[in-house]
Amino acid sequence: MSDPIKLDCCGITELAFIKEDESALESVMNIEPNDQAIVMFSDIGSTRYRYGKRLHALIGKEKLGIVIAIPVVTNPNTSHRVKMWVWTLNRRSLKAFQKRVRAEDPDTYGTYGYNEDPYYNTYNDGNRW
Repeated sequence: MSDPIKLDCCGITELAFIKEDESALESVMNIEPNDQAIVMFSDIGSTRYRYGKRLHALIGKEKLGIVIAIPVVTNPNTSHRVKMWVWTLNRRSLKAFQKRVRAEDPDTYGTYGYNEDPYYNTYNDGNRW
């Protein structure tokens, strides 16, 4: 499963391990729209760009924000080529998209989104803390 890793700065997140997701949809569903303004993701810098390219396409198709593709560079530590994308979230569209996906497939994505669960931030007895 991809892992949104928050950087110690201003709502910027790296969406790591997207290759572990079943699909670009799963990667998008892992994003918390209330906590991030910018999400970075990367892929191997080959001609296929398997995971990143699919994620970029889904974001564009669903109008979930603006994505800027950074040209392929060589990692000086490994000599592998890397491609990176920077996604500026359209939080309103992302929330609506995630809500629609959860409604269509609650068995996979659950019923509630982030901070929408009525038991979020509650003790076991249901009282808020």
